[in-house]
Amino acid sequence: PADMTVECASDIPAQAVVTATDACGDVTVTMLQDPFGDECTGGIVYVWVATDPCGLTTTCSQTISYDDQTPPSFDQECPADLTIECGDPIPAPDATASDNCGEANWTVDAVQTPGCGNTFVMVRTYTATDECDNTSTDTQIITVIDTTPPSIEAAADLTIECTNPIPAPAADVADTCGEADWTVIGDVTETCGETFIMTRTYTAMDECGNTATDTQVITVVDTTPPTIVAAADVTIECGTPLPPPNADANDTCGDASWTVASEVTETCGETFIMVRTYTATDECENTATTTQTITVVDTTPPVFNNPPGDITVECDDIPGQPNISADDTCGDVGITLSVNGYNGTDCSGEMIRVWTATDECGNAATHTQI
Repeated sequence: PADMTVECASDIPAQAVVTATDACGDVTVTMLQDPFGDECTGGIVYVWVATDPCGLTTTCSQTISYDDQTPPSFDQECPADLTIECGDPIPAPDATASDNCGEANWTVDAVQTPGCGNTFVMVRTYTATDECDNTSTDTQIITVIDTTPPSIEAAADLTIECTNPIPAPAADVADTCGEADWTVIGDVTETCGETFIMTRTYTAMDECGNTATDTQVITVVDTTPPTIVAAADVTIECGTPLPPPNADANDTCGDASWTVASEVTETCGETFIMVRTYTATDECENTATTTQTITVVDTTPPVFNNPPGDITVECDDIPGQPNISADDTCGDVGITLSVNGYNGTDCSGEMIRVWTATDECGNAATHTQI
């Protein structure tokens, strides 16, 4: 038979049956075999010897070689490539391998290339190896991504008085796949005076560019009334000009203006008590009031107009009583007359006339004529 080469030792066929003939008698055929090599590369040599009755011989040989050059194969494709979210479990390596000439084992080697945050790309290289160190490889790519936004919790909304300081921005951020930072921008809507509503928008961004937002609303209010100081209370004489209204108004959260309303209570004559009520109003409609009392008094007595002087007359030539008048700076005047009768002798004596002028406030002046 001819020489031949097979893949595996197990592929060596059974030895051939060799016969021989001889012209002078029967022939005896014997066979010798000589294996060589190892389980991966080798073979066997068969030698047949034909001997006739006269001891003459003839030989032939066949060499069957085997050489395992075929790599093992994976029984099925390695696990498919996949993309998973950061934080999800990584599937375990899994494969089976076989070989045409024996057993095969597999190993896996993983190489990670980092991405953003805690993401990465893992390349698993599966290697199948048979007993003759023939190998074959397959790869699986696992891509770990981060599409989950971070979490953010901004400081709580609050309402504060205009004069209080604005709290600094504050927020808590966290991310399931690395670090996260936050930024803040403020939008202000003015209301009244120096009050406003501030809306702070906090934006959290993780290392992969995912974002989340939260807001904080700070309302600055003015509930504090303005302050107002009116002109001092004053007492003035009737006929003196009234002082003009005057006050000083201030506010801690903007401007303040004032108005005044007067209430008059009449007393005597042309005197009165005026109560001025000053009202300060700030830009947020908070108000405060104070009062000023102006008391107009009359302490000036009336004045007689051309009162008659003392006179001396002959005998009983006493003139009749004259009409006398008086003026007052603060109202009407009433005049009364008191006469003391003649006091003396037939030759001399005197009469005393006393006029009393009284104004509406009880101030009085007198004039005496003798």
